[in-house]
Amino acid sequence: MTMGWRDSLSPGFGLGRDLNFLLGGQLVATTGSRIFDIVLIWYALDQADDYATVGFLVFLRFVPYALFGMFCGWLSDRLNRRILVVLADLLRTLLFAVAGLVLMTDADPLVVLAITAFLMTTTRTLSQPAVQGMLPQLAGGGTLLRANAALHGGMEMVGVAAPVIGGALLAVLPASSVLFLVGICQFVAAALAAAIRLPRETRSAELRLAGFLAEYSELFHFLTRSRSEVLSAVIVNVVAIFGVAGILSLLIPILVKDHLNAGPSALGVLWGVVAMGTILGAAVSIRLTTERRERDMLLAWLGYGILIGALFLPSHFIAVLAIGFVLGAVGAVADVLFATLIQERMPKEHVSKTFAAFSTFANVGEALSAPALALMTTWFGIGAAFALGASFPIIAALGGFVVLRRRVSGTSLKS
Repeated sequence: MTMGWRDSLSPGFGLGRDLNFLLGGQLVATTGSRIFDIVLIWYALDQADDYATVGFLVFLRFVPYALFGMFCGWLSDRLNRRILVVLADLLRTLLFAVAGLVLMTDADPLVVLAITAFLMTTTRTLSQPAVQGMLPQLAGGGTLLRANAALHGGMEMVGVAAPVIGGALLAVLPASSVLFLVGICQFVAAALAAAIRLPRETRSAELRLAGFLAEYSELFHFLTRSRSEVLSAVIVNVVAIFGVAGILSLLIPILVKDHLNAGPSALGVLWGVVAMGTILGAAVSIRLTTERRERDMLLAWLGYGILIGALFLPSHFIAVLAIGFVLGAVGAVADVLFATLIQERMPKEHVSKTFAAFSTFANVGEALSAPALALMTTWFGIGAAFALGASFPIIAALGGFVVLRRRVSGTSLKS
């Protein structure tokens, strides 16, 4: 049989045609979003009068997850996930085109970027649960862990280059031109997602509010009664993310700009090196055994907290890069194991809602983390802010070990 043009253009991740298209589309979309993040944070640090204003812009970047995450996860479990992903990519294409045009006028760039950040994340809230729900639809058996590792490692692979490219583009081009390029990335991602062929599933398409509330009530009852290990993992990840999100999105740019006296290209290099570490971490996660999945995830979060707290200590940029590389690797292990834990142990009808519920709570913390650490930096200095943020994943991991030990002991007594 002659290979069709869509099959011949399938990105080569070695996971099959449709998974290749899914991962390829996410890779391209992530390229655009990471370039935009460089534009957002550097413009904010350069033009805002204080760290609190910068923290508020980061808050707008993440708060849509908290506002719309659970509803979009519910939609993903009821509607065609491929269509949701394509729609979100096309909306982002239009958004960045309009934002680029508005920036060419006399409009306040911080206001334009703030609105763009809010709307961009709103569309990602629509697509992310759908992507996580499509993975178990397309990957069967032992392929699922490989697909999760490829998704995480593949998206972070573009993070090696995208922040560097974003910093370089911002140094030579106006922000409007950079936003046009980001919009092109989203359009390419939409085209790749449109080529995916999902297997048929029988799912209710009823979209009543009562059904939305009833399904999430059923999900939380199911988690507390039958999947306590998943609920525990969700809580650990939410608490850890609350601490580290503000460090990643705000304190690291402040560290590079105000303490290492470097420019946007240096920030791009640091984020790129962290992304290089995630590629290694995604590869390592494939080799970890199923039996130790929860324990290994907790160990990864414990190490992550220690490393991100140490990031502030060196005075030389090379040492910061070295810590950043290991930080990325350890963080990838935690992310891949957590995603796989949910996909393996939750019924298919609850997968997208579980990710959406997690994203909602995690991104409440993520949205609040940057403003809180911005105030901490203003009042007590950046070192105290780093220490406070790093304490959360350490405490969460230690608490997770206590819960895990009690659950294992209880299981042993019953048997």
